Amino acid sequence: MITLSIVVEGQTEEEFVKIVLAPHLRARGINPDPILIGKGGGVTVGKLGQDMAKRSTTGNCVTTFVDFYGFAGKGNATISQLERRINDNVEQRMKKAGVLRQRQRVFSYVQKYEFESLLFSDVSAFSKVVEMSKEAEDRLQRIRNETTRKT
Repeated sequence: MITLSIVVEGQTEEEFVKIVLAPHLRARGINPDPILIGKGGGVTVGKLGQDMAKRSTTGNCVTTFVDFYGFAGKGNATISQLERRINDNVEQRMKKAGVLRQRQRVFSYVQKYEFESLLFSDVSAFSKVVEMSKEAEDRLQRIRNETTRKT
C-alpha cells in the first residue's frame, strides 16, 4: 500500500482527510497520513518545504492541502507560482540533506478557495468533518437554503 503524507494547515482539513478522503483512497491502495502543521492559516513556503522534505523520506508520496487565502508571504504570487516555490523548496532541502528522491513523489496543492467555505456548500458533508449537533446542522442548512434563494 502506498503511503501519502498530506501536510494540512488546520484541523478541518485534517478531519476531512481522515473521515472523507481516507476511505476513498484506501479502497485504491493509498493510505493517507494527514500531518497538521498549524491551526489554520499563516503557512509559508519554508514551513511547508521543511515538513514535506522531512516526510518525503518516510512515506511513498507527500503533498499539501492548504488554502491560498491564509498563505503568509504570498505577495502577488499565483497559486501555481506558490506550488512551484514549495516544490523547489522541498527539492533544495532534499539535495542539501543528500537525500535523492524522485521529484514526482513530492507535489504541493494550494486550495484556491477557503476550504471551510466549500464544506458549507454541502452541509451534510460539513457535519461529517466538524462535530455539530443536529440542531446546528439544521440551522446551517436553513442559512444555506436562504442564501441560495437570493442568488
